[in-house]
Amino acid sequence: MNMFSQFYVLSPRGDSIIYRNFRNEVSQSTTEVFFRNVRFYGGKQQEAPPIFESDGLHYLWIKRNGLYFTLTATANVSPSFGLELLVRVTKLFKDYCGILTEEAVRANFTLVYEVLDEVFDYGLPQSTTNDTLKPYVFNEPVVLNKQPTLDPSSIINKISFSSKTSAATNAEVPLNMQQNDNQNTVYVDIYEKISFCVSSSGQILLQTIDGSIQMKSYVPGAQPLLLQLNEDLIVNKENKPQDGQSSLHPIELDDCTFHECVQHDDFERTKSLVITPREGEVNIMNYRLTPVTMKLPFKIFPHVEFTDSRKVELLIKFRSEYAPSVNAAQVLIHIPMPSTAISVSLDSRGGVNMLGPTAPKYDHSAEYDPAEKVVRWRMRKLPGGTELTLSCRITLSEPHNAYTRKEIGPIAAMFEIPMYSTSAIQVKSLRPLNARATPPKRWVRYITRSTSYVCRL
Repeated sequence: MNMFSQFYVLSPRGDSIIYRNFRNEVSQSTTEVFFRNVRFYGGKQQEAPPIFESDGLHYLWIKRNGLYFTLTATANVSPSFGLELLVRVTKLFKDYCGILTEEAVRANFTLVYEVLDEVFDYGLPQSTTNDTLKPYVFNEPVVLNKQPTLDPSSIINKISFSSKTSAATNAEVPLNMQQNDNQNTVYVDIYEKISFCVSSSGQILLQTIDGSIQMKSYVPGAQPLLLQLNEDLIVNKENKPQDGQSSLHPIELDDCTFHECVQHDDFERTKSLVITPREGEVNIMNYRLTPVTMKLPFKIFPHVEFTDSRKVELLIKFRSEYAPSVNAAQVLIHIPMPSTAISVSLDSRGGVNMLGPTAPKYDHSAEYDPAEKVVRWRMRKLPGGTELTLSCRITLSEPHNAYTRKEIGPIAAMFEIPMYSTSAIQVKSLRPLNARATPPKRWVRYITRSTSYVCRL
């Protein structure tokens, strides 16, 4: 039986664009293992074969337009079947997105995930034909212009939307307007996903923010709403104000897309959107930033020392950089250990409050999984301005060599931070376009999550 554990799409830089773990039997850190092998297979600067094995996990991959399409499996699977499946999946993505590029996949990530969930069921391939999948795929594609552009910010001017299909129309979920608690209420959620990677020398290799603004409206009559965002938001860098006319730290969007219920003709100048609410939750805007400087929510400071021929000590300091009033939830840090490790002794020390004289007790714990050769460091609640320390004393079965250090790490952090926006995009106002209409109740929520937050050792 050809059952797969994971499917992911990596960019040429190694960050995850699409990631799906079908049965949660393999950690997400395998993306780093794969990318390291694909670039330096066998410890040499050579590309890995299309099928290889590492630490008991089988990797099958193909490369299309610079993107790495990968399947993993814990058991032996048919190599030809796996590679043919990857080829068909890439053709499906191209059919639905129009073109197979990093920009197209990022702009259509909700559509790609929907197709992916129909192709695989618990890791088992189901169908890869358009005729079979068409009745079950409801998301609309965002079609990007095929001509390349030197300025990523100009992508906004080259976006067109396909006409709405009858399947997508029928897929809308009606609201129960009889709920008095929600009458004349609007909920706005701003979700942001961070991709960040720093090298062992401290050089930033990747930092991007993929965000979306979602709205659920219970305003009767579907009256138009005016949504106002930051005034220092810059959509097209060509329209960037001269020095002295803008804020010191403007928010520059590389590209953004809008739902068809949004009028955005004057968005670049006024930073406002006119929205005609639809029933159900609507993703009114997707955006992407690649800021030159980013205020990171966390900083990781690792230190590796070989104290003996078979002893290694890894010291990690993990610091939260946001305000003390903000709390991160369910922080999980993965630290891969060398394949020759026979035991790992852990010491997770108490927190230090960097912004105050006293340090409360922090709920964090660390454990070593000898089967997967990985240390998992968990923090259920982490307030801002906090620094935690983890010490890992590693005992090896044989003397260390040049390859041993490469097997340690990279450190990957997964987290969720409610009421925190990394890009600083904010909803300044939300009101009816008709000044005589009754203003609705407004609820705005910000959530920041990690897509790939990696520190290499």
